[in-house]
This record gives sequence, C-alpha cells and structure tokens, in this order.
Amino acid sequence: MMSPMKYNRLSVAVMFAGFVLWVIGITCIHSESMAAVFMAGTIVCVIAGVVIHAKYARCPECGKHLTRIWGNECPHCGSAIEQLQDVNK
Repeated sequence: MMSPMKYNRLSVAVMFAGFVLWVIGITCIHSESMAAVFMAGTIVCVIAGVVIHAKYARCPECGKHLTRIWGNECPHCGSAIEQLQDVNK
C-alpha cells in the first residue's frame, strides 16, 4: 500500500492529466467527435483524481483528508506523515 502522501500526489497528477486533455481538446482538435473523446477523458481523470484523494489521501492518525500541502505533517493533528515511503516497508 502506498503512503497517504503518494496518493495525494497521484491525485494531483491524475487531475493535471485531465487538465492537459482538456487543453488539447479545446485547442488542437477540430473534429467534434474527437473533441468529445478528449472531454470524456478529462471528466474521467478529474473524477478519478477526486476519488483517489477522498478515499486514500488521509492522515493515518486522525483520518482527516490531507490537503494539497506537500509538508511532512498532517495539517489537522500535526502527526508526521511518511513522505514518499511505502507504508508496508
């Protein structure tokens, strides 16, 4: 299992990929059907990023959601969060 901070970063990366798909869809694609495919990809990425963040990016001590802050401790309870190490190691 990954650490909560890895899930936090993964959710940001997935949502950023959705943003990239959105930009490509509105600027580079001139076919309506291809633009719809890119928009669908955007929606899937954003939903997946939100689900990853809501389900897995939680403090192991207090259980509250971690914010997008990249620090080493929970912003709610102050307990240390494993930065980039796997939890099961």
